[in-house]
Amino acid sequence: MSVSNSPATPTFRVDERVLAYHGPLIYEAKVLEVRNVVEGDEELSGALGYHYKVHYKGWKSSWDEYVHFSRLLKFTEENLAEQKRLRQNQQAVAQPKGGKYAKDKKPTTSSTGGNLPRGVKRSRDDDPSSLQSSMVLDCPELLKAVLVDDWENITKNNMVVTIPRSPCASEILSHYEQYLKDEKPDGLYEPENLATTVVAGLKIYFDKSLGAKLLYRFERPQYESVRHKYMLGQHLPPAVFPDKPMSEVYGGEHLLRMLVILPEMISASQLDSESVFLLQNYVNELLRYLARNKEQYFLSAYENTAPQYQHQINKT
Repeated sequence: MSVSNSPATPTFRVDERVLAYHGPLIYEAKVLEVRNVVEGDEELSGALGYHYKVHYKGWKSSWDEYVHFSRLLKFTEENLAEQKRLRQNQQAVAQPKGGKYAKDKKPTTSSTGGNLPRGVKRSRDDDPSSLQSSMVLDCPELLKAVLVDDWENITKNNMVVTIPRSPCASEILSHYEQYLKDEKPDGLYEPENLATTVVAGLKIYFDKSLGAKLLYRFERPQYESVRHKYMLGQHLPPAVFPDKPMSEVYGGEHLLRMLVILPEMISASQLDSESVFLLQNYVNELLRYLARNKEQYFLSAYENTAPQYQHQINKT
């Protein structure tokens, strides 16, 4: 039980326009119900005092929830300014300081993503009441170490990921999909119904971004070789592999790179805030899943390259 300094009377009334903390940001909401939680009845949040059922503006009613009074603010100019300040701070954290992986910058491991390209669509700062649609990820420490080792192996040690990978990214995501349906992790909305859709979308993002965003410069000749072999069908029966997706060739190393720049890709999309929030939860669960299965999904040793390969890089 959590003891609170709850006011003696409700601070907010039904139908009142309010501002509500949700994670690190503040959103506009409307009070639907008021409930005073007394000792022995703390199941709403583990705390005593007034709780308010709120509806977030622009979100479906399925996201309505009871929140402790400490998460609500009056709808005032001062609090609107605080909402805008938090949103701008969040954008500043997500703003890149380097380029894509092709620039060979050491990967960042902030909670919002990795090396992110410039020039993405921004939120509407001129509308303080609009919902923030940025995705915030929490990358486990184990995976941060994987990202740094990955960068060092390729850019410093002149090594590459062994291709094709087994399990490949598509298989890893299929494993994750089955995990979602079997385990139904807490905090995910309808995983038994949405897992297939979410995983299919992640595979599409991977296939679309691999060649453009997920490769270091040192990997480019390897990619051209892989693309010629698998995507153009050489050495493979055309009827079997007319255009093999890269998610069936590359593996966990490149999948992780994709996940940490996914917030930037999503910010340039037309996804509404509710969808972004839902996807954020699924991706954070995926990151935790990958960390728990690190030994299965990530290489322990990279492949050395021949002098001819390194010479080819130096010529470009």
